[in-house]
Amino acid sequence: MILDYIGLIEYHQDEYYIFFPDIPGITACGKTLDEAKKYAKKFLVEGLLDRLSNKAKLPRPSSLETILKNPDYKHCIAIVISVAEPIGKAVRINITMHQSLLHLLDREARMQNKSRSSLIEEILLKSYAA
Repeated sequence: MILDYIGLIEYHQDEYYIFFPDIPGITACGKTLDEAKKYAKKFLVEGLLDRLSNKAKLPRPSSLETILKNPDYKHCIAIVISVAEPIGKAVRINITMHQSLLHLLDREARMQNKSRSSLIEEILLKSYAA
């Protein structure tokens, strides 16, 4: 399932800032709007993954109408940032990969104290955010 979060853009002192009213604490900035959008999606995915790793529920995206009812946001420009919802039933799969890549995967998983599966999921979710 795809989640469409509303990001609000502000422009201050030659930088674009994007924040998400539904997820306090996630803010991205960039010299260009494209740079700010790239970081906004990356930080949004990382923030959602962090919430899941702490067993917190993901906030449901609010509608644009609901967000714009807040007078504090009247000066902002709204954009939609879409991310894949990292939930659902785990499915067992069988994959083939080069042995050297498997060793890299195992080493990284050990360093992060994660399973192969959780590391692959995280890599895919972050790659989707790029």
